Amino acid sequence: MILWSADFVWATIQRANLDGSQIETLVDDRSSPAGLALDLDGGKMYWTDTGRSRIVRSNFDGSQIETLVNFLLLNIPQALALDLAGGKMYWMDPGTIRIQRANLDGSQVEDLVVTGLDYPDGLALDLAGGKMYWTDWGTNKIQRANLDGTRIEDLVTGLSGPVGLALDIVVPDAPDLVVESPLANPAHPTPQEKLNLLKAHNQKGKAPASPTTVHYYLSIDSTITTDDTEVGMGTVSELAAPSTTFKLIRLTAPSNPGTYYYGACVQPVSGESDIQNNCSSASEVVVVAR
Repeated sequence: MILWSADFVWATIQRANLDGSQIETLVDDRSSPAGLALDLDGGKMYWTDTGRSRIVRSNFDGSQIETLVNFLLLNIPQALALDLAGGKMYWMDPGTIRIQRANLDGSQVEDLVVTGLDYPDGLALDLAGGKMYWTDWGTNKIQRANLDGTRIEDLVTGLSGPVGLALDIVVPDAPDLVVESPLANPAHPTPQEKLNLLKAHNQKGKAPASPTTVHYYLSIDSTITTDDTEVGMGTVSELAAPSTTFKLIRLTAPSNPGTYYYGACVQPVSGESDIQNNCSSASEVVVVAR
């Protein structure tokens, strides 16, 4: 585990182990880093540079620094938050007295909140709830709004210079269906021979999954999607959390010898936490000449 820190005074970005050991300086370019956010999967860190009025990103090791939004649109940007799934970054700028967002590459800058602010500072996103929360050091408030800046609400008033902000969001239990790669028997059929596909549906979520359907596909490559040729379908009964069920379908091998790929996709259920794993990886079937 790593702790990351932007040091405004010493103009550096550093990281260390969570116990404070092994401190590394990643960026030391005489900037004035303030807000900092990480894209862990993409290997990028984003930060606001109040001294140069810009938003910047780089690799985790501080290499390949690039300016995403420059001084023409910013004054003293501070807090920064990422919506990686939505491809957006959000920030506060108390210099221009507004809350803004843009694409992760800095394009399409939008003004979200431009009225009712004084010195907006801390910022946090509730992506599942579609809300952004912020502190305002000037109005002594904590406020929130929809992610597009609409429906602004005062949550706490009468504070004394609120700055930082963090959310403790309770994520409700949800189902999560995962389809494993099917097993083909035989794996080397002759043309038009009958073959069986056996596959497992894993329910890895924390809430029951309602009944759904599963579709079987024949693909020309090893990636299974719902755009492939459908060759069959079936039903999946309600699954407790966690649990596994097995399904068997009997198919006819293609007429021509060659390499083919079979897989399955389960229809997402209501409230599912992750639908990116609803299609299996492919099972290779080689049709051999008689």
